[in-house]
Amino acid sequence: MNGRRGIPRRTPVSPRVGLVVLAACALAGSTMASLSGISATAATLTPTKVLSDTSTVSQSTASDGQSDCGGVTLYKPDGTAWACTFDDEFDGTTLDPTKWNVVQTSVDGYHSGKECDEDTSDNVFVSGGALHLVILKTAKPFECHTPEKGPYSTQYTAGMVTTDGTFSQTYGMFEVKAAFPAATVRGLQSSLWLWPVNSTYYGPTWPDSGEIDFAEWYSEYSNRVIPVVHYNAQNLDPSRTNNNCYVSDTTGYNTYEMTWTPDTITITIDGQTCVTDSWRPSAPQQKPDPFNMPFYINLTTELGINTNQFNGTAPLPAETSIDWVRAWS
Repeated sequence: MNGRRGIPRRTPVSPRVGLVVLAACALAGSTMASLSGISATAATLTPTKVLSDTSTVSQSTASDGQSDCGGVTLYKPDGTAWACTFDDEFDGTTLDPTKWNVVQTSVDGYHSGKECDEDTSDNVFVSGGALHLVILKTAKPFECHTPEKGPYSTQYTAGMVTTDGTFSQTYGMFEVKAAFPAATVRGLQSSLWLWPVNSTYYGPTWPDSGEIDFAEWYSEYSNRVIPVVHYNAQNLDPSRTNNNCYVSDTTGYNTYEMTWTPDTITITIDGQTCVTDSWRPSAPQQKPDPFNMPFYINLTTELGINTNQFNGTAPLPAETSIDWVRAWS
């Protein structure tokens, strides 16, 4: 964990049916949220749209030197192969420290709800060909310490991993195959998302420098996944999220993919397009700001907040499982 730049601190957006997700993006202290997924059929998704701009400019800080990820070579619409820049299939028995750091609230200050992120084998472990991120209830309350705001009392621990300090990339394709917890009442949130290496490059507050949540699952709305492209928009941008990306079984493995070019961010679930956003930032930013610099990967399982706030009814322990994480340029 030494030498890391630090995890972002913002409150994750609570879901609401309709377009409230668009407008309810508020910064609030030491908190934020994201994760991976075999293909179950996604229902009622928007029609697939082919990208017209397939160019990529990679600025990765790690590469396995292969042309394929997971033993498969993928091709762009122009016929050229995507170059694999990051691949973890979680086939071993331990988390690879050259690829991942485990987030700890006591070090980074990060938490979403009242949980405490910890680096323990109960909360973060690799087995059976998958990464497991688990939120647990402890036998009794304890004090969770934060570096800036002091301790708070909780009875819940959670798991989060990040490529902060090990891998980041500008543009390309990112893919996570994940299964979310088996909960249908409010209280839990899992997220797969990208955060800028320099989170204050375009300004001191969120989301000046952007954030890409290519899969956010809320147990309050357990039959869907809600991606959001966060930035300071020139005008209302209804294309940057979609509350109606229904998934037939979010507890089974599904593949969440994002293709990011200088012009467009496209997010799909099992090959079905959920979001296609051609962002237009407010002045003084000019496109492709702020999405023209390296971002790193975060995978998170936490307690919910706001309308999805944990009230003790969501079943624990709860787990997000990740079959693989891959990136190409």
